[in-house]
Amino acid sequence: MTCGVSLSDRGFLVGLWPALAFDPSGKLYFAYRDAQAGQFSTQDWAASDVELWEGLPPPTASTCVAAGDAAGGHNQLVIGAGNQPALVYDQMVDSADNLATNVVFQKRNPAGTWTTRVTGRNWSNFAYIHPLVTISRRGQVPSDDGGRGRR
Repeated sequence: MTCGVSLSDRGFLVGLWPALAFDPSGKLYFAYRDAQAGQFSTQDWAASDVELWEGLPPPTASTCVAAGDAAGGHNQLVIGAGNQPALVYDQMVDSADNLATNVVFQKRNPAGTWTTRVTGRNWSNFAYIHPLVTISRRGQVPSDDGGRGRR
């Protein structure tokens, strides 16, 4: 699976922050962060992608949901309206796990394309974007903290 970003389309570090969901027909959706080799902040982590595999097990179709831009931290995947997947993640620029920024929401349209990213700078904005999807970060409660995960 490639996303067209030279920094993250090579290497061996895939599968970080996996998220799994099944629709009512049993179709599997598996999203994860691809971070190339995971060695350098700018070259690997800041260029990470969100990739998704789907299909009846085993999944056979792959999609690049978000290319580059430190995408794919703390992935959460749900099946929404019309049995389409929706994905929530954040951006982690300099490591595999840190206090990330910018909570991002995307959903897939029935035609198979993904919506443009909707980004909230803090948890309060995210709750407004999609109140039915909740995620927690290391057991912390959502707060209006600029997306830093601190109270």
